[in-house]
Amino acid sequence: MWSLNWNIIVKFFTPIFVVFFFGVIGFLCETKLKKLRNKLNNNSYLGKYSFILTSFEGIIFIWSIVGSIALILPTINLPNALNILIQKILIVIALTAGTILASRLAVSAIQTYSKKSETSVSLTSLFEYLTKVLIFSIGFLIIIQSIGIQITALITAFGVGSLSIGLAFQNTLSNLISGVNIIVSRKIRPGDYIRFKNGEEGYVVDVELKYTLIKDIYENVIVIPNRQIIDASFKNYNLYNSAFLLPIKIGIAYNNDL
Repeated sequence: MWSLNWNIIVKFFTPIFVVFFFGVIGFLCETKLKKLRNKLNNNSYLGKYSFILTSFEGIIFIWSIVGSIALILPTINLPNALNILIQKILIVIALTAGTILASRLAVSAIQTYSKKSETSVSLTSLFEYLTKVLIFSIGFLIIIQSIGIQITALITAFGVGSLSIGLAFQNTLSNLISGVNIIVSRKIRPGDYIRFKNGEEGYVVDVELKYTLIKDIYENVIVIPNRQIIDASFKNYNLYNSAFLLPIKIGIAYNNDL
């Protein structure tokens, strides 16, 4: 009787112990990576690559838990349908974590490269958004393909529906395309001081999905649709040189003693 109960206890607690053990290993690995990242941040040369370790934050722990469950799953007597369902859920979680990791690495790498090279594309909110959309779209297609869903019909349906979406969001897509044009042409970059023909001027703060944000010298933020910037005439004081002369008119009364 005791032997039977002991076998039941071992059989019940072994999967829990395995999941707990791998979870602890994943947690310790992430703690070690954080300490290593802090050391890299103090290094003037290697500090710019610390984003690689930062991107793995939370991912290793998720993978360790998913891997431990996948390891013990064959040892548990479950109905075949439930077993397959759990396997697909684990695949979705693992690939989603991988997609998040790829997105973090891509955005951080572009940010590091854009700071290092003046000829690279500036990392604006719009460019970061488009990068994430591209990576998550690829990740989504990989996930649904991995769990046995055919993506051919889905892509066909998306192609047909994209026409209706394009007509419904015509203004938004126009501003989006204009924003991409602004980023690629590099005639306006975050940090540039620009002046439009209508008199509005200030420092470019960011290029977003629909708007470009400009902050004037009074700390007021000017919100301009991207499409209007493409069609407008403006002067960029920092296009070829970070230093510039900005004329300021000062009114002085004739009776002032200079």
